[in-house]
Amino acid sequence: MKTTLFVLLAASVCAPAPSGGGQSLNPAVASYVKAAAGEFDRIPAERKKTLEKVALYVQSRIASGQEARLTFICTHNSRRSHLAQVWAQTAACYYGIPSVKTYSGGIAATACNARTVAALERAGFGTRKTGSDKNPVYQIAYSPWQEPMRAFSKVYGDTPNPTRDVCAVVTCDHADRSCN
Repeated sequence: MKTTLFVLLAASVCAPAPSGGGQSLNPAVASYVKAAAGEFDRIPAERKKTLEKVALYVQSRIASGQEARLTFICTHNSRRSHLAQVWAQTAACYYGIPSVKTYSGGIAATACNARTVAALERAGFGTRKTGSDKNPVYQIAYSPWQEPMRAFSKVYGDTPNPTRDVCAVVTCDHADRSCN
């Protein structure tokens, strides 16, 4: 289903895409995003209400001239948190909000799941695997003009994640119960 966290976050944080929105994305990603943006009406009101807190954080940081840093947290930093990070950064690019920076982490580190990478490839992202087989680093490209994101499993407080002035978005109940 194309209704991803991108749609949820973008609907709450961003205004409608400017005319020509998505021109800075890889063409296949831009096409996918445009289709997903057409599904905003499917977002439950309860979810929109929850995400308004994230939107307020982003808006207040941008209004004060600071980066809006979002760290997405799940249990193993293998699937949900990576997808949320990638789609949120892609949404920021699509909507022309360069001061949004996204990160991901878990309460434990394992490895970025190969199915996560395959799903991103199906959506048009360029990927390149580097590093060890135990916890490889994937370069995820969403725009020819932006540095690729680095997806690998890490704990939410590990480098390169920020440890202050950040909005933590927990993407699963287990991590929500386990984070302090």
